[in-house]
Amino acid sequence: MSAYGLRETLMASRIIKSKKKVSNPINTASTGASGVKKYGRDWGEMSDLQIELMCFKNGLSVADGGLGQAEHFWNIVAICWPASSRKPFLRNPWGERMIDQWCKHRFCSVSGCASSSKTDTAAVWGIINWLCAPLDTKVLCTSTTLRESKKRIWGSIEDYWNALDDDIRSVGKLASSFGLIRLSETTGFKASEKCGIELVPGEKKREKEATGKIIGIKNKRVIMIADELPELSPAIMQAVISNWTANPYCQAIGLGNPASYFDAHGIFATPKDGWKSITPNDFEWETIYGNAIRFDATLSPNVLANDDKLYPWLPTCARLAEAKEKMGEDSFGFWRQWRGFFPPEGGEQTVYSDTDIVFFGGDQTKVEWASPPIPVCGSDPGYTNGGDRTINYHGFLGDELDTGMSVLLLTGYEVLKDDMTNKTVPRNFQIARAFKDDCLKHGATPRHSAVDVSGSPAYGDIVAREWSSEVYRAQFGGNSSKNRVGEDRAMAKDRYSNRATELWFESRNHMESGQIRGVCADLARELTARRYTTGGTAGTPDATVAVESKKKMKARTGQSPDIADAFLVLFDLCRTRLGLKLKTGRVIAKKKAEKWNNFKNKALGGGQGRRKMNFKSMILEGNGPRVSLGGARNLNLVR
Repeated sequence: MSAYGLRETLMASRIIKSKKKVSNPINTASTGASGVKKYGRDWGEMSDLQIELMCFKNGLSVADGGLGQAEHFWNIVAICWPASSRKPFLRNPWGERMIDQWCKHRFCSVSGCASSSKTDTAAVWGIINWLCAPLDTKVLCTSTTLRESKKRIWGSIEDYWNALDDDIRSVGKLASSFGLIRLSETTGFKASEKCGIELVPGEKKREKEATGKIIGIKNKRVIMIADELPELSPAIMQAVISNWTANPYCQAIGLGNPASYFDAHGIFATPKDGWKSITPNDFEWETIYGNAIRFDATLSPNVLANDDKLYPWLPTCARLAEAKEKMGEDSFGFWRQWRGFFPPEGGEQTVYSDTDIVFFGGDQTKVEWASPPIPVCGSDPGYTNGGDRTINYHGFLGDELDTGMSVLLLTGYEVLKDDMTNKTVPRNFQIARAFKDDCLKHGATPRHSAVDVSGSPAYGDIVAREWSSEVYRAQFGGNSSKNRVGEDRAMAKDRYSNRATELWFESRNHMESGQIRGVCADLARELTARRYTTGGTAGTPDATVAVESKKKMKARTGQSPDIADAFLVLFDLCRTRLGLKLKTGRVIAKKKAEKWNNFKNKALGGGQGRRKMNFKSMILEGNGPRVSLGGARNLNLVR
């Protein structure tokens, strides 16, 4: 038998147990006399690598005579990719932390600074998990496009695979052009799509292909490694969580440099107690799915030891100092790429920001009503107004018990569809009927329902004919109103260049006052994507503030803000017809002041050797996010 014996063990297992199904041949010892004794067990003629693989797979604990799953992992690494290897993988504190987490948690998010070795560690994790049970294991990895994936996670997998000893590598066959490592035919076992290591595209435009592949995977052990998760479709991890838990063992690992609370990475890393429950001094937290860890370049082993030669592939003092100089410590890029924490503000001038939504409770779903609220619905017929989908947004409007404020609680949305094969009923009539049915399903009367007629005024007539003339007709086009807005009570026409801009900014103001809640991740992504410009002379078409056109946004992002538009139709209904007015004055000022004082005084300190600091002291000493008071946003965290 050769040094490692993996291929020979597979082939021997087939001969020895030819009449019985072999579920895990790589861990089947040769029959015969006693042989290697290790960890209090007799392993027959198994090699050191086979023994370590079996101990890793079974998680042989210290109490049971082993070293614990993580230590067996590092023993395998030392055999497969030692310092003398063509592609060595060297043990380091950050790698140890990741492996410890992945041994403990099925669903784990890793928010890391650049050069934190996330991708390489995950690549080795995937290979070892397949080698320990090649017939029973399927490892999927995904990044953005197939081309980019080969520069990232798949490139690392290929590099480490090709660096393996020939005998180990003979168990599998690399098909680089297909992004696949399958079981080698020389083992005597037939290759199957159920096992192996495979690359799947994760870019948003190939969402259906990726989720279809994920849903179809069934095996005893299934593992997903999602690299560059902020750039991927949220549906990928959702498909894993929803469909893989029926398998005996499943795991999902999400890697990325944090960008938004509401992208795929942000959703996967959402703290169990909400984003306001963690601070920049938190490096691990329980999530709604499992666990999350983060790596901060300012705490790199090299930086803490003041020795850039210690682990030169991790962030060094020199590179960190250069990044601070070029990017600025408070910039969006520095927070994302070097602090590894979700930035306090977005990097673009957008109407909404993640911080707005989280800080002012827009994502909260609890309301104690003073009396039963009114069911309300608002629809944007996308295909008649430059959109992609027809959305009907649902909610409740009522008065909150403790504050007396009118509150719009969003409860979700429905995509209304037509039947293209139905040639007897025109499309707009089908959509109007679907709108009526969905509103009634959610308890909304015609007076408490609305449709956007900006792109097609005739659509309002169709809705009136199919249901009722009482349905509110929302209009995004035209000039802004003469309504008094903001703390200074200026006219909307003097502040906003058009009605669409007025609706976008006034909805944000209502959310900041605590009057809009229940913002879901899908809506948040669209709200935080809409840009705006400032300038011009009051009263002119380009006055003061103007949101970008839907056409420009769609060209820039590749998607129309249909969900956001439906929400704004609902907001317009509640604001114009149903009495949702922005609350200002003492009640709101007191509420905002209380929120700020609670946030300011929250202890951010932690960690050995550091004194505790509150938010105020961090600002004064220049160690944290800066704060801006006043302006259109009243009170915001800014970069």
